[in-house]
Amino acid sequence: MTRRSNLGPNRGPNRGPNLESTLGPNLGANRMARALARVMLLAAVGVAGAALHATPAVAQIAAALGKPLPSPDLPVGTVTVRIVAGSAASPVIGTDVTLVVDGTPRAARTDSAGRATFAGLAAGATVIAKVLDEDKKEHASEEFKLPDQGGSRVMITTKDWKGGAGGAPFAGGGAGGMPNPRQISGEARPEPSDAAGVVTVRVAYDDLKDTPEGTPVVLVGYSADDSASYQVAKTDKEGRVKFSELDRSGGTSYFAMTTLPRDGAVDRVMSLPIVLESQVGVRMMLSGEKRDSKAPAVDDLNKADPQVATPAGKVRVALEGVADLTAEVQLIDAETKKSLGKASPQASEPDPSRVRGGAQFAADPKLPAGTLDVEVVGGPGQATDPMKDVEIRVIAANAKDATSGLASVTGTDGTVRMALKVSGPQRAVFTVNGKQLVSQPFELAKSGGKLMIHAQWEEAGRPQAMFDLAGPPGEVIYAECTFKGQHYRSMPFQLLASTGTKVTVYAFPRVLLQFQLNAFVEDELLAAQGRFTVQNYSWAPYRGGPDGMVVPLPHSFKGGVVFDPDQNEVSVAAGEGFRIVRPIPPGGRTFHGGFSLPVENGKVPWDLDLPIGSYESQMDIRMVPGMSVHAPPNAPGETRTVAQGTFYVIDPISIAPRQKMVMSIDGMPSRPAWRKVVPAIVGIFVVGVMLAGLGFALFRRPVRPAANAAAEARRQRLLDELVALERDGANPKRREQLLDELEDLWS
Repeated sequence: MTRRSNLGPNRGPNRGPNLESTLGPNLGANRMARALARVMLLAAVGVAGAALHATPAVAQIAAALGKPLPSPDLPVGTVTVRIVAGSAASPVIGTDVTLVVDGTPRAARTDSAGRATFAGLAAGATVIAKVLDEDKKEHASEEFKLPDQGGSRVMITTKDWKGGAGGAPFAGGGAGGMPNPRQISGEARPEPSDAAGVVTVRVAYDDLKDTPEGTPVVLVGYSADDSASYQVAKTDKEGRVKFSELDRSGGTSYFAMTTLPRDGAVDRVMSLPIVLESQVGVRMMLSGEKRDSKAPAVDDLNKADPQVATPAGKVRVALEGVADLTAEVQLIDAETKKSLGKASPQASEPDPSRVRGGAQFAADPKLPAGTLDVEVVGGPGQATDPMKDVEIRVIAANAKDATSGLASVTGTDGTVRMALKVSGPQRAVFTVNGKQLVSQPFELAKSGGKLMIHAQWEEAGRPQAMFDLAGPPGEVIYAECTFKGQHYRSMPFQLLASTGTKVTVYAFPRVLLQFQLNAFVEDELLAAQGRFTVQNYSWAPYRGGPDGMVVPLPHSFKGGVVFDPDQNEVSVAAGEGFRIVRPIPPGGRTFHGGFSLPVENGKVPWDLDLPIGSYESQMDIRMVPGMSVHAPPNAPGETRTVAQGTFYVIDPISIAPRQKMVMSIDGMPSRPAWRKVVPAIVGIFVVGVMLAGLGFALFRRPVRPAANAAAEARRQRLLDELVALERDGANPKRREQLLDELEDLWS
């Protein structure tokens, strides 16, 4: 697993960007807690506004195309780019979107709504979104700066704007715009016009006019309850096959596959796992090369499980996560569920091409601008020996050609100094044991810098089991492993006659939590927001229970909120945490959210249950004067100061399942004592006045009815006399006497 952040010079070598890029401006904005409270209201207002303005929406959207729309409901530093083909009802699904951030490109692929999301950007950064249509013509948004509050949304169309309804083009296509079949082979796309629970597969030889009839297509399903299913059907005259009544609850992942013989080769084509949506069907293409192509045989198993040379008639089962050779491995026929053989794993030779590498850059004002000092260390296992003869090539960060730029080679001490003429962000490309690695962007325009590169590879080989299997070509099998009472399964695959197959069984914990939180003080709260990922290390979905899976939050949390666009799949469970409604798909599910903890007498207790543990998580707490953090005993922490301020960084947070992350934070701002005492005194006074009034009303001496009647009769006579005097204007002295007597009576 690759780490996402590198927060200082003493951290590991392959941990990603530095603290500034990891924290971004989010921690500099004390408005976030208020923003969290506004999210639900803004969402409701947005829905109401859409309904009220439905009629002129076409004209408004057309005028807004390519223009950024500030969105306070999005997390700070988030941009969503929606790609459509001439109409808001025609999202472009599965196409790549490029967001150029201060000259550095970032890429993301559109989802079933045509939306690509970019998170973790710096407020104030200058960005522009770009996308290519089916003719490779570029469409771009306006260049704009990210706000320091909330995020931004932008819509781009790949066709002339017409509005109205329409279908969902695939990857910028639509009618007449479909990419080459081989280019999109194995990629599932939602199809709103198809019934839910239906997968339609079309088979082709990289040409929609060459779609073979009678080709068997297999669909294997792995369910959350550990069961496996198998279906096979033959293509019709248009090369299509349809599988119906499939699981659309999210509890089953499906693999579609077939083999396509051609001139001198057999192409093994298959999909990655497909998890169906609940309301729409799915379509996909399975395509090899053209029938007369002389290209090497296609093997789509390489996409998920890189192949190594294996003799024909053999199956190599590699085990990841197994520390000894006591596990039992067997091959299973996917159709009959019968065992095809059992074996015990043996130690294999180490594979030096399995390189884990990373690069950490640090600016050095003492070095002239454009000067880069590079040091490369590493070796098998945990070795950190100097590595000579490693080529370092520095290219522009946005360069598409990794062979451009200036190259140099390390000496016997593993170092090299490079003098460069650069004007923008750069990247370093380096190759170790045949594997090419690329660093994060860095700047050399204003000063020089140092680049530390680490590269390690296997010291000992992984356990593996070899099987002799002379099954018929096209037979679908999978490997299973039982280790320490747990059951693990590989991807399904089809046998080939011309070559053997390597397949991997991952014996890792089924699910693990990984989070990256930014926390800061806001009034009398500790506000926290960030990214949560539940990683699923199985090819089958993980179902936490009938009501979904709860990701716990610290005890006594309040104000939980899920950020858009994750609100369809995740909700807040009061008093518990975040509830993920649908099963966790293979690979995992990521969402973004926030919450807060109350400050009591300047203290915040943090008590977080971790039923599935935490792996290499991170928490960054923005410090204020007088504040101190007592880190959990099972996670390290340290104070670091960067351009955005001083932070207490807890990293990595790796805690075993069914344990807790417990810590406390002291010295936080809290209300002065008088602000607590005075409201209490005022409250007591008000209650006292109310009780006194009630007592007066209940216990005052009652007035006798007879005396009350006599007083009322006299009051009426005096009033009649006063009215007569007022009318005649006579005897002013008597008028004053009457007024005095009336005042006495009313008193």
